[in-house]
Amino acid sequence: MVVKYNSICKSSELAIAEYPKLKGAVDLSLIKNNGIENKIEFKYQYPKDLKNSSVINALLKDTNTPKGTGHCTNFILIIHERSEEFNSFSKAGVSPIFTNLNDRFTESYSKLLEFENKINRNFKKEFITVKCLEPYPNKYHFVIYHFI
Repeated sequence: MVVKYNSICKSSELAIAEYPKLKGAVDLSLIKNNGIENKIEFKYQYPKDLKNSSVINALLKDTNTPKGTGHCTNFILIIHERSEEFNSFSKAGVSPIFTNLNDRFTESYSKLLEFENKINRNFKKEFITVKCLEPYPNKYHFVIYHFI
């Protein structure tokens, strides 16, 4: 993503992976005119991961930090919803793992709403679903939080 962004951006813009923050690094930082515009964290989960308190705590660690302390300005939660076809067999010749974590997922998924109620910052949310058909049907749900 960093390479693609940097290949098409203006000379005053730059993307950097793993930009330092207080404790660790931000996954993706977008810089404009030598100033950081966005610090973006990404997390990839399966739907039933949101039922696990340690997963929720890890997500909240990235979201529940005030903007002024150098943490993320945006948080992108990627939820992988596998097709039932993939859960029973794989046309790709690969044995699936974590099949027990799959579930139907929507923007109103109860565990997502419970997680959002624990975020202690104001945000605007976007929800984008990408459907992949090959080598087997899958959906990737991008839940994008813009902190304000």
